[in-house]
Amino acid sequence: MSAVTEPSKFIIEQNQRALKELPFDDTADEEDADRGLIAKLELGIVKDDKGTGIWDDDSDSSL
Repeated sequence: MSAVTEPSKFIIEQNQRALKELPFDDTADEEDADRGLIAKLELGIVKDDKGTGIWDDDSDSSL
């Protein structure tokens, strides 16, 4: 495991700039998305029309 290092001055400045310029306190989009959520996707295997597994959510990759 690599050692944790402090961010550079450039990264700190860019993060501060983003905090000033972007509307992080505006949560309307997140609230709209939550309100429109019908159901969460259940993990599982996606199969083609022949019943062959083509995606396995447990491994996050195609079969």
